Amino acid sequence: MEKKQSPFKIIGELALFSLIIGIINIFFPDNPGFLKSAFNPYVLLSFIVAAYYGKYYGFLSILSSATIVSLVYPVIMRLFLEGKSLSDFWMTVDNESIIPISTSLIGIYIFGLIRDAHVSRAERDRSRLKAIAVDKGVLKKEVRALRIVNAELERRVEGQEDSITTIYTRMQELQSLNLQRALELILETVQYFTAASKCSIWKHLPEEKRLEVVETIGWDEGMKVSTTLPDTDTIEGWVVRNNTIFSAKMLLQYENLRDMDKGRNLFTAPLFAGRKIWGIVNIEEMPFEKYNLYTERMLQLIISLSSTALEKAVEYEKVVKQEETNPITKLPSFINFSHVLENAIEKMRYEKGTLSVVIAEVRNFDMLVDQFDRKSVLELFVRLVDYMREISHGLGRFFHYKEENQIVMLYPNVDFDGASLFSLDVLSKLNDIDWNINGNSVSVDLILGYSSLTEATKNPEEILEVAENLLEMQKI
Repeated sequence: MEKKQSPFKIIGELALFSLIIGIINIFFPDNPGFLKSAFNPYVLLSFIVAAYYGKYYGFLSILSSATIVSLVYPVIMRLFLEGKSLSDFWMTVDNESIIPISTSLIGIYIFGLIRDAHVSRAERDRSRLKAIAVDKGVLKKEVRALRIVNAELERRVEGQEDSITTIYTRMQELQSLNLQRALELILETVQYFTAASKCSIWKHLPEEKRLEVVETIGWDEGMKVSTTLPDTDTIEGWVVRNNTIFSAKMLLQYENLRDMDKGRNLFTAPLFAGRKIWGIVNIEEMPFEKYNLYTERMLQLIISLSSTALEKAVEYEKVVKQEETNPITKLPSFINFSHVLENAIEKMRYEKGTLSVVIAEVRNFDMLVDQFDRKSVLELFVRLVDYMREISHGLGRFFHYKEENQIVMLYPNVDFDGASLFSLDVLSKLNDIDWNINGNSVSVDLILGYSSLTEATKNPEEILEVAENLLEMQKI
């Protein structure tokens, strides 16, 4: 690009050229300012300047020439050569300069207009060429991106049958794994279908209001990254709280997400264990061509298909780690309940008797724990058990169930109708009790699910599944 000259340099050049012409003019003492000649170098210089630099510099050139002719030239002539007096010289110049000066001013203006029009047209052409160059660069990038995306689409179409087979095989394998291996396989499947170079699974710990990383791919051992995150003011926490998949494109629409973004989330999806959110799957790095709606749908499909298997793995993990008796409620654990239920079913089948199971869940358990403390809230279950035992006339046997906010009652010699009537009695009389924690009055949001042994029942899981379905229906 041509470097623009500074105004001071241009003015210096104009003065120098005018001075050179003035020196030449000394050799023509009878023709001051070349006013008597048909060819006037001063006027020609102003035309050239106006055509090259613009009309304003042209006017400045003629002013510079006039200064030299009217002041410098006569002084030199007076000092070094015999000449007219200054007053006679100025009178002569004044009479003879009207036409040349008028002509030069008109010419400067015309040449200046021509030059301005040329410059304006050149600027337009330059801007147009610059825009064309930019558009060409953008088109090159778009073509390159389209080629990558087209190749990805071809691979996707060619591998559709293999993808379905792979998902089916991995989901079948998932059914028989413990929690750790199940999480590993889920994350490996996510990586396989998204080509993520960096991804992770985080477990939500609602009682501690944080998320903890449990499985990673692509994390270097030397990386200084946090392994725990708060479930507030983070993208991961927002996904858990809102049960919604996050995509990086959402940052363009939602300012609250931009405020929480730390640059570690491309796709973040809630991970389910059954119908309950267990944690999240986070994709941090992946190829550009894989970031699309198809990948997002595949991620949702993998999570949806793995939820049942993950629920079983989580339940098994809880049973294995659960203590025999809760130190606060003194109730037996779920694993004890499982053994008792199996024995009770065998006994009732032999005696041709009836047997029911009632699951009680305190829905506002987490809210009460946040407001008070876990020990005080668990002590409410002692009162709840006493209350339910009284209504069952002392026939019910109570245990902790799968979740911390659930207890289960084994109710012998009661059929489905009897369990239904018992549940109605419990719920109808629940509000008559003065529930309080540390002297503070509280409400207990209780829901009940129940089921009974039938001739078609094959195992304990079928009985529990009916009761759990009733619980889930009340949560919708």
